[in-house]
Amino acid sequence: MAVASSAKGMTHIHAHFATEATTVAMFASILTNTPFSFTIHAYDLLVSPRFLREKVEHAHSVVTISEFNRQYLASLLLKDRESLMEKVNVVHQGISIEDFIYLRSQQTDFPSELPILLTIARLVPKKGHRYVMEALSLLKKRGIEARWIVAGDGPEKSMLMRLSQELGLENSVEFVGEIDSSQVKELLSVATIFVLPCVKDENGNMDGIPVAIMEAMAAGVPVVSTSVSGIPELIEHRTNGLLIAPFDVKALMDSIQNLLEDADLYDRIVYAGQERIVQEFDVFSSAKRLIKLFEANTRLQPSQRQ
Repeated sequence: MAVASSAKGMTHIHAHFATEATTVAMFASILTNTPFSFTIHAYDLLVSPRFLREKVEHAHSVVTISEFNRQYLASLLLKDRESLMEKVNVVHQGISIEDFIYLRSQQTDFPSELPILLTIARLVPKKGHRYVMEALSLLKKRGIEARWIVAGDGPEKSMLMRLSQELGLENSVEFVGEIDSSQVKELLSVATIFVLPCVKDENGNMDGIPVAIMEAMAAGVPVVSTSVSGIPELIEHRTNGLLIAPFDVKALMDSIQNLLEDADLYDRIVYAGQERIVQEFDVFSSAKRLIKLFEANTRLQPSQRQ
């Protein structure tokens, strides 16, 4: 939870995720007559939207990271939907573009004779790791060899390691565990394709717009992902990335093969992907939009606040 202050004292309260932090922010706002806002991300809307209507009613503005989320929120708000939705603003998450845009021009100590597929994500069902594994197995049957580097940890690690052995891929898949920001950059500097086939899990949880995809696109690594949640707001199919339907292993295999074999498509996607991040997903631009919302809330007269 963040609090904005000035010489006159606390002027605004903002919380991330519409869960406990926003509950605290709402009551702090009521007790101090200070405007508050909150950001909706993913599971807090899709899996555990507790007291969400009350939080929207009391907030002076609401931020969410995708138009998909905005429309989903609208479907939950039946009474007074139109007036409540006037408060809701889409502000995409952003990244520090300068940290990634020049990575590919740097020297690397990570050579490989094979194309490198890269996935950076927690090892949980909604990230779709197992479908990359199955696609890699099908590619191998087509005579296409590739190396898959998996960065991240989580409850699916044992299952994925076992699956790699069952599919005869133990020499093609490398689990490197959790990595820091410098290791993220190192891997992005050598990756051939970034693969993240997100799905909706059995609890209804799914990604918003994964930051890892933004970082890959900014670094000039073409991305293959799925048309889940807000991802199509970032990736336009065959323009700045490749999108497939979730759970479609064959389409995933074909997309990887297309990028490996079509140099024109590869180069076009790399260029357009970087342009998309620069234009819409720059962290500084996103921060400026948030600041404008906070300032607008702060300018409200006390009688307008509740």
